[in-house]
Amino acid sequence: MRFWFYSFGNSILSRLQIRCLYAKIFGAIPLALQAINSNTLSMKSFYLFGLCMFCLISFNCKEGNESNVMVNTFDETVAVDSVNPSISSSTFLALSDVHLESGVGNVTFGRHNDTGDSLWARTKRKLEAVIKAEQPKFMVYLGDLPHHEDASRVKNVTLMLEHLRALNINIPLLYLPGNNDSLAGDYYSFQDSEGKTPFSVDDSAADPWPILHDKSGVAKISNTDFQKQFGYYATDISVGTDTLKIIALNSVIMTRSYYFDKDDVSQQAAAQKQFIWLEKTLDSIKTNKPILIMMHIPPGIDNYANFDSTLPNNCDNVPGPMWNSSYRITNLKGDVLSFQNAFLNLVAGKKDQIKGILTSHTHFDGIRRLYSSKKVDSDSLIGISMSTPGITIGHGNNPGFKLYEYNDKTFDILDFKTHYAIPTAHNYGTFKFIGDSSYTFKETYKISDSNLSILESIAKMNDTDLKHYMSEILAVKSHKTSGIIKCYEFDDVMNVLKD
Repeated sequence: MRFWFYSFGNSILSRLQIRCLYAKIFGAIPLALQAINSNTLSMKSFYLFGLCMFCLISFNCKEGNESNVMVNTFDETVAVDSVNPSISSSTFLALSDVHLESGVGNVTFGRHNDTGDSLWARTKRKLEAVIKAEQPKFMVYLGDLPHHEDASRVKNVTLMLEHLRALNINIPLLYLPGNNDSLAGDYYSFQDSEGKTPFSVDDSAADPWPILHDKSGVAKISNTDFQKQFGYYATDISVGTDTLKIIALNSVIMTRSYYFDKDDVSQQAAAQKQFIWLEKTLDSIKTNKPILIMMHIPPGIDNYANFDSTLPNNCDNVPGPMWNSSYRITNLKGDVLSFQNAFLNLVAGKKDQIKGILTSHTHFDGIRRLYSSKKVDSDSLIGISMSTPGITIGHGNNPGFKLYEYNDKTFDILDFKTHYAIPTAHNYGTFKFIGDSSYTFKETYKISDSNLSILESIAKMNDTDLKHYMSEILAVKSHKTSGIIKCYEFDDVMNVLKD
């Protein structure tokens, strides 16, 4: 400690300085008393000792954690949030939308361009390196394995499943269906007319999909309820004594473009079946058990539907819903609801347990706020969905994947780190993961309190800041602005309301 006071007249000791001063005072007391007893204490020393004792009595030093510790400097006083040392955290990894186009080398930005062999090889190396360094407890793949072309669909689905299985990782890998993944075609039913699913091309009795390595690593999978025909399931993932319920939906069934003629189950019937299953599953979960919901296609507005490359501004300004708003389902209470309203009702009923909703499909790094009403109202905020960007660059985005950090005990999602590849040539022809090209949620969204969850942080944020921060990373820190980004109306896209 340099000195005890800045001046006698106009300075106040900082709390850190006071604590150091206390230590010196208490250390000096025995010596001072000894000096007094021996009559060797000078008048100056006696005065100084008395002044120190006065400070000790006057200042109220409180032990324990301070929520806002005031640090006094020469120029100003600033607030510093203290970190709760009792919070321990772990991570899991999220990957999505590879859209493998095997046989193609490097790829360039473009609406229909996907992931070639070179980018996928670099992505696999980066995934393995991040998993080795960060030791996540599990990994999720949020759908869309192959390139869009029907002629190469089965080949690319097969290669993707085989490559995911061959990753050098020792953690559970959970997959769910995307709109590209049916063997019959894009947006088709998960099971085709021959009863085959994507898993038919990479079948394994010892380690079957949709969850690989279910007994590997420190995380254990149990109580899996897999609806094989439609591809959705619920499962428990346990790390030590702490267990998370994961619900993986097939949200392709709810979309406007769904084709059902391959499994002879209508869209409304398939959606009805999934919603009743979801309602019963949620009802069966104990009130103290945390829940993570994940799906490929989120609810809300689909601004990609605006995109029209023939128009001067690339947008037709008529955004539509992600999910089909024409059909209705009947819940267990007998209420007749649209797909989106039914889902929002179910989320509202378990909002205190649902720690997050993971989505993908847009290929962007976005956040959607879910409300239990027809308007944006802080009182009706029931959750958020967080998008994992695509490895494919078809929407003018840079390739990226996410590492989520969560509280070990509560499973609250605290932060995410997005690793992304950047173009290494002026023609945007080669994408590489260079060094630690990454960003975190809390850095991007200016969150200073490390103990806040992402949901808590978003709930405290105003619309202007949320839109601004999201725009900074939406295209995964892209070096190029594509037409689709111009169509991304944040007021529409970032809020999911009852229709």
